[in-house]
Amino acid sequence: MKYCNFIVLLLAIGFASCDLISIKDNGNDSERDVVGDVLALVSPDSVQMGVPFTVQISYLKVCGGTFKSILTNPDTNGHIFVQPIIYVVPQSVCPAVLDDETVSTSITIAHTGHYTLTGIGNYGIVSKDIVVASSLPSTTSYRFYYRFQNRTGNAVTLHSSNLQITSATPIESFSIQTDANGIWDTTFTNTSTTLTYMIGSFQFHAKQGIKENGIIIIP
Repeated sequence: MKYCNFIVLLLAIGFASCDLISIKDNGNDSERDVVGDVLALVSPDSVQMGVPFTVQISYLKVCGGTFKSILTNPDTNGHIFVQPIIYVVPQSVCPAVLDDETVSTSITIAHTGHYTLTGIGNYGIVSKDIVVASSLPSTTSYRFYYRFQNRTGNAVTLHSSNLQITSATPIESFSIQTDANGIWDTTFTNTSTTLTYMIGSFQFHAKQGIKENGIIIIP
């Protein structure tokens, strides 16, 4: 997946009672930290209280940029804002197009309940619910549940893409298509306890028995 080259600098992000996210900027045109544009957000559908889980984010690369960290910013209303932070050194020459990159972070939630993970970027807002339970049932199957949406948050219906299980030998490839609600949902079994897979150009990792719930923006 290719996108035109641009740099978006978001100095602060805030919703409701959420504290503002401060990004370092030394006030000149030298190196600085910028917030990456979130293109996809993936996490388990349900997690266990007090147990770390993985959140995966795909963002648009920035010319001269190196991934630094994922900033996690919870508020008091059950929202958890997650943003990739990119360290940028200005370049005199930049490529005409930039690819996306997938990074991850570990989050632990100490209390049961319903929470919302949110990532923000120039292509729109990706927001998904997550349930934190005291315990989780055991299962050996894999389940992928993805919503494809445009930059305004509307569903991209009957959208065709490609799923590749890249950790398999040989690589397994499947054609997929969203339904009338922009949802692609599949369940399957595999003897491996973990999988690496790609949807289009986005690469993610999955664990056996955990439902992968994600949102992908189609610009």
